[in-house]
Amino acid sequence: QDLGDIPEADRAAFATKRASQLGLQDAETQKLVTALAKPELAPYLGPASRAEAEIWVTLQQTGQRGAGRLDRLAVRPEGLWLLDYKTGSAASPDHLKQMAGYSRLLKQAFPGRPFTAALFFTQTATLQQLTEADLTAALHESDVGSP
Repeated sequence: QDLGDIPEADRAAFATKRASQLGLQDAETQKLVTALAKPELAPYLGPASRAEAEIWVTLQQTGQRGAGRLDRLAVRPEGLWLLDYKTGSAASPDHLKQMAGYSRLLKQAFPGRPFTAALFFTQTATLQQLTEADLTAALHESDVGSP
């Protein structure tokens, strides 16, 4: 989660140091450093983004408070970029429901702002963009859409 806040030129050294502190294998860490340098991840990282971003809203439908902790949120002029880190290699229904819930909170917190949501799988170092159709379907299949 911290690598996205580190300038790209400094990520390898930071990752090596952190891997040593945590007792992790440096080879796996360097694989992630390489993956985070992919151009498709750039909108989710850098100075306009935050790790472990908390979001709180009052749900319009019920007046209840809603909250979420987002692995990565970038607020950029062109919109919002939401990224969640996952182990494994493919999105599960639970992953989609979680992201659909986050999208609902973000749409209310930032009305009218376009957003892009994606999952980054750490084991395979792959990014899966989620479509509006993916998120809408997940909301309809869960209670997330009607708290």
